[in-house]
Amino acid sequence: MVKQIVYPTGCETLPVSALHMYAQNPKDHQERDIDLIIKSIKRNGWGDPILVCPETNEILSGNGRYLAACKMGLSDVPVVFAPKGLTPKQKADLVIASNKLVEASGYNDNLGALIAEFSLDIADFGMQADMSMETDMPALSSADKSPFQQITFTLSDNQAETVNAALSKAKADSIFGQDTDGNENSNGNALYVMAVRYLNGGC
Repeated sequence: MVKQIVYPTGCETLPVSALHMYAQNPKDHQERDIDLIIKSIKRNGWGDPILVCPETNEILSGNGRYLAACKMGLSDVPVVFAPKGLTPKQKADLVIASNKLVEASGYNDNLGALIAEFSLDIADFGMQADMSMETDMPALSSADKSPFQQITFTLSDNQAETVNAALSKAKADSIFGQDTDGNENSNGNALYVMAVRYLNGGC
């Protein structure tokens, strides 16, 4: 028996059986992805409703949530309806935009701060411990890579917690920001501060 799931207010519901996935859905949902969505729904209730074409009940955004609902055995799901009269081209545009525009955005230091403040489990978001080191690193084009290096670290959860605390402390250091060498990545600059302190016998 599936416990009652809290739905967002102000939206309609439709039977799961009435919906069908967009035939050319470009997003590949693995079982692990679906399980992460299920865990989120169980923890917090249903967040974003599924975006549905009003004429055909095609899912234009939320295919992963639909698959999660099927796996959970839910009988209905919250939905909002897209504008009526969308052309096939507009539907395809909307399907791609709902995925790729979100992916195009990066993250800043607030990501790590929120995870630390509320003791969130990074595994619940499909993240690995080493990702916390690069959350505010902008993507570099090939022409821009020569002055900088991207370094990835693999850490245990306990190690990551210690390193993140050290990075936060380093950002409050008096020498933080004085010698950035053109680097706008705050975690990289904080790591540099720790390295300088260590090499100078300050640790």
